[in-house]
Amino acid sequence: MEKAINEIIGTGVIISPIVMILVEVMKKPKLIPSQWLAPAACLVGVLFAVVLAVTYPELGSWQQLALSGIVAGGIASGIYTQTKLKK
Repeated sequence: MEKAINEIIGTGVIISPIVMILVEVMKKPKLIPSQWLAPAACLVGVLFAVVLAVTYPELGSWQQLALSGIVAGGIASGIYTQTKLKK
């Protein structure tokens, strides 16, 4: 179980810069309102991770990589910082 969690978080950290770039591309021309950036980042992370799972099946199952995509989206959007500022 610990190995799976480490792989999910590790993969999320690795793909988060790519998700950050993709979210910035969507953010600059105001394609998405600012309140939807965090969910959009998670969705982009999941989509990117599933494509990665289909392309490289040896990385893990698509479900495991989808969780990594959620982690990557959270890292990319700074969910922790955003929730900390709301309090």
